[in-house]
Amino acid sequence: MKYNISEILVMKRIAIRSKDSRTAFTLIEILVVIGIISVLAALTIGAVARGRSTAQVKTSEQTLSKIASGLAQQWAAARDQATTTNPPNWTTIVSLAGGDTRRARVLWVKMNLQREFPQNITEALHTFSVGTTPVLLPNSSYVTALSPIQSVAGTLNANTQSAICIYQALQIARRGQQFNNDNIGSSGVGRVNVNGIDFPVFVDAWGNPIGFVRMTSDPSIQAELNEPIYVGKNLHWDAEDREGTLLNTTWSGSALGKTAQAMIAEPFINSNFQPYVFSWGLDQTANTSDDILSFRLREMGQRGSN
Repeated sequence: MKYNISEILVMKRIAIRSKDSRTAFTLIEILVVIGIISVLAALTIGAVARGRSTAQVKTSEQTLSKIASGLAQQWAAARDQATTTNPPNWTTIVSLAGGDTRRARVLWVKMNLQREFPQNITEALHTFSVGTTPVLLPNSSYVTALSPIQSVAGTLNANTQSAICIYQALQIARRGQQFNNDNIGSSGVGRVNVNGIDFPVFVDAWGNPIGFVRMTSDPSIQAELNEPIYVGKNLHWDAEDREGTLLNTTWSGSALGKTAQAMIAEPFINSNFQPYVFSWGLDQTANTSDDILSFRLREMGQRGSN
């Protein structure tokens, strides 16, 4: 069969169009491909974010564990020193304790621990007095470092104050014990500016200050600390008063007992007043699932090693 030129040209155009239609993507196919790529990208970004968050939690836990270990060593050194030394006004403290030297020793130890490990600026600069008689002056290191911001202390939130205090506390040598900041690296130390003055603080992996609690006022945390895994089989849960001398209601209900309680700002109850450091995690909100508390980390570590 023979074709004229016009028919041949028409047939070539049809063949070209047919070929083009087989190699091009339709709009639907393009949208499907874009959708698949978007899903894969979202999954990848989510996995990276989760991995980063997990790493930040792990880093923060390690930082808190190291700080808590240093705190435990320093706490023990300060307690031992207060246990083995008498102040010049020892007889005044014994009188405050109702003549009970064991109770006087407990009061003296608690005053020293508050002096050495304050939770806020006011505590750091506080002088302990019985009536008009000073029995324990503030640590000179705190006076030097924190006096410049004493007037604005009331404007600072509790976490910032405790973060400043615990950093300052661990820079002091006690009975040969001193915290080595190199243990947590440069990323574990940040700064907060107060009244134009930069103060170093320990920070978590999110760059937020790590706070400190010497004696919690949170009922839920206090209840947790009083659980058997933390207090063991001790009859009296306060580690500084294993004999329960402060629980004597005759003395604690007297004028002397009330004076002593106001002086050390601590309730005389059978409770575990365990110090700890903390991070409120990524959301920086207390009592949420991402909180990191050092006493929990220690218990987890102990169970993991058994």
